[in-house]
Amino acid sequence: MKESKAALLAAIGSAKDVALSGRMATSGLMTTVDGALAVAHVITTHAVDADIDWFTAVDDLQEIGSGHLDTQEFSSGVFYRYASLNISQLQGNLGNASREKVLEIAAHVLHLIATVVPSAKQQSFAAYNPADLAMVSFSDIPVSLANAFEEPVKSLPGGGFLKPSVDAMHEYWRNVHSGYGIDEQCAEFSINYTPPDGVSGQKTLENLKTWVRTGGKG
Repeated sequence: MKESKAALLAAIGSAKDVALSGRMATSGLMTTVDGALAVAHVITTHAVDADIDWFTAVDDLQEIGSGHLDTQEFSSGVFYRYASLNISQLQGNLGNASREKVLEIAAHVLHLIATVVPSAKQQSFAAYNPADLAMVSFSDIPVSLANAFEEPVKSLPGGGFLKPSVDAMHEYWRNVHSGYGIDEQCAEFSINYTPPDGVSGQKTLENLKTWVRTGGKG
């Protein structure tokens, strides 16, 4: 029995998706694995009003009218996405993997968070928008910056929501970082914005991934 359990744990350790997301079990060989990756729901940084569009589906065998007529709601916005990765938990889930291996996985997770977009309705909206800014922190405690948007961001006169959203996030990061005395190394990649003092600016996403692979020492 012990040999079978050890074999199962070894198999789980080779499955990076299980090591990241975890799995729940109630008894027997099906051992519970605590997930190392926590991913929050994406939120907009500002209030959003939905627009309404109508669409038709034409029946080729029907001579008059449409086969279906309906409406759909859609909107656009500036989104904040947060995830936390427990490095030591991931090492344990992967069978005491090396820190170098786990940081390589962390770099891939960063790439996915910055570049992957939802696939639904893409034929209608083509919303292929990678992140304008990606911030990474090696910290003694995980900290979401979602509270920066507890009060919805307002657009600047004649402008949009992106810049005030970045400004609000940076200000909140400074306040939390100094107020709690958080021990962290922080870096960010942005296509338009300058990072605040204490955050290492990286010119490209690949540079930020390299920074992650070095454990925040690059």
